[in-house]
Amino acid sequence: LNSDINSKQQLKVLIIDDECDQASLNTKEEERTAINKLIVDIVNNNSRGRNKYGDIPYAAMNYIGYTATPYGNFLNENSAESLFPKDFITLLTTPDIYLGPQQIFGDPYSSVWDGMPIINNISSPYDYIDSEEDKYDEKNTDTVMMEDLIEKGTGELPDSLKRAIAWFCDCVAIQRHKKSKHPVSMLLHNSHKTGIHKGIATGVYRWYSKISEKDFLDICEDVYNEQTSLMSKETFKTVCPDYGRNSDLDLDRDIEDYPPFEDIKNELIILNQNMEHIMINSEGDIHFHNGVHLCVDNSATSIITDSTSDAEDDENAHVRLLYPNNQNEYRGYAPAFLIVGGNTLSRGLTLEGLVCTYFSRNVSYADSLMQMGRWFGYRRGYELLPRLWLTKKTLERFIFLSELDADLRLNLFKYHTNLTPLECAPMIMNTPGVQFLQITAANKMKGAVPAEMNFAGVKIQTTKFRNDQSIVRNFNLTEHFLTGLDKVTDECMVTESRKVWYKVPFKNIWKDYFSKAEFNYSQGVDIDLFNDWITDLTNKEQLEDWDVVLSGQEVENPNEDNTWLGIGKVSRSRKINGVYGPDSDDIHLGVVSNPNDWCADLPEGFDISDEDKKILKSPGKNKTKDGEKDNIKSKIRELNGFGKVPLLVIYCIDKNSTTDRKGRAPLNVNHDMIGIAIRVPGDRKNKNLCSRLTIMQNKDNTDDED
Repeated sequence: LNSDINSKQQLKVLIIDDECDQASLNTKEEERTAINKLIVDIVNNNSRGRNKYGDIPYAAMNYIGYTATPYGNFLNENSAESLFPKDFITLLTTPDIYLGPQQIFGDPYSSVWDGMPIINNISSPYDYIDSEEDKYDEKNTDTVMMEDLIEKGTGELPDSLKRAIAWFCDCVAIQRHKKSKHPVSMLLHNSHKTGIHKGIATGVYRWYSKISEKDFLDICEDVYNEQTSLMSKETFKTVCPDYGRNSDLDLDRDIEDYPPFEDIKNELIILNQNMEHIMINSEGDIHFHNGVHLCVDNSATSIITDSTSDAEDDENAHVRLLYPNNQNEYRGYAPAFLIVGGNTLSRGLTLEGLVCTYFSRNVSYADSLMQMGRWFGYRRGYELLPRLWLTKKTLERFIFLSELDADLRLNLFKYHTNLTPLECAPMIMNTPGVQFLQITAANKMKGAVPAEMNFAGVKIQTTKFRNDQSIVRNFNLTEHFLTGLDKVTDECMVTESRKVWYKVPFKNIWKDYFSKAEFNYSQGVDIDLFNDWITDLTNKEQLEDWDVVLSGQEVENPNEDNTWLGIGKVSRSRKINGVYGPDSDDIHLGVVSNPNDWCADLPEGFDISDEDKKILKSPGKNKTKDGEKDNIKSKIRELNGFGKVPLLVIYCIDKNSTTDRKGRAPLNVNHDMIGIAIRVPGDRKNKNLCSRLTIMQNKDNTDDED
């Protein structure tokens, strides 16, 4: 670049940095890390004395980074020479045939994406953390069995892994029945430690090679019936209603249904006869077979090595993952690949036809965990087949990551205006605690500071419940709190579906309710920090007193069974999957709030333009439109004099709530439940309305004026 001074002055340079949250970040305190330093020098035209021409400028220099997990990029540093996105941040539109975090794990801000019932449980001691010691046997949990298998090299595969492999084989048989030639893959990801992978692969090989044809068909049929009933074609249409909406895709016509099990039995029999590595013959040619190709893919595994099996005639085995191509053809249908691996499969590598993931790895960083979600992506032509096996802890982390991802996207919508990241740094929702999950490695977020505990503009819900006495305690506490509000304020409005108490001081809400309740708040909210923040802003008169709403529904024949405190109870159902069943003590609702409750305290006939009505009622689901709608709601509240009023909405959820919705089950609890939603006013660009993380702003790069 510096070899010709005349050419350099005419160069207009565009540097594209893919996966820019990986090696490009500076993770050192004193001298910059090597790759970061090299990129920074090019971008800033800094030869550091090496260029005899001096730092002759380019005609133009542009640096753009792409990543799905930008947490480190936002929190690393923002000095004048850093790679912090000074000029703009933009969101790529998510295609409607892409299956991402919200589609799979649910969208915390909308009931449109309820999550897909494709998740199965890998049991671990964590599942029984609240149980009495004699209620379970830790040694029989799946993760402990895997550890024994790895350490001793012998032992039984956990049942969950056998069933995952059976589903993988079912999918291969389905694709072969359909005459598909595309590869079908299963990922088994237990650890980043390379020494562990061969032990797992050996255990898988021994089980697969010894199981009888009858037992193999029995487990494949049992799993087939279970999984196809959980995720039928009708279920997919229900939980993914917008799938392909803008891609000329018809759900009835283009989503292929499962064939009868009898139609795939012969394919399963053939598949069961052989599991070995990809083979290389004496001439060095790659040979694929019609069984299962067992691959071990990590940084320590050589390409050619001895096989996992004990056979003597297959020394030349291609152990790492390799798919057929023009040079290494496979003439049959749907070649099958079961891949055991770690970090080499964590980022960037596409696993073709991934239908089954067994993920039991314990990951501490949010960005790393999200990148390991190889199941996110495009599944055109086999939408019904993907399944996940996860531990309960990992599932909880991915649910949080779905919230974090959705929240960040809404946060970044502000850059669709004229704001720049230097004027208003991005903020990232913090996790409930380091023990649960860290946003990214500490050396990647050295510039991060708590954003003055910013809860401005957030929407908090209670979507997770424990079926125990906390339900009853919260119910009784809420009843006492609401019946006492008439003594706190004399401003009240009652309609057939809601009751509103106006101008309730936050100190009363805290003392009589929040400080005593046992709610599990969304977004990992620390309610004590929330109290500190609200109290501080209230004292500064930057927030007004609260409006409290008991929100319900109109009922035809009001009685003590369908009303509470004179307002109709609401109906909510529980989400179900392989981890949380219809009788689980842990209850996940997904979304508790009513989408129209943002205006529940506004008077009848409040001011709203026809154009705003049209936008708010418009269909479709994408983060740009969500951000636009959210801005309109805030504008309308401001226009009607409620711009600084926080809102607490309370719901009495009927214990007898039922549903016929796919992927859902009746509530199935012994007592009515209380759910709440909190809407905090404010815009996150106002630093005074600021538990989140943000970059420490460099005053040299910003104006003194806010």
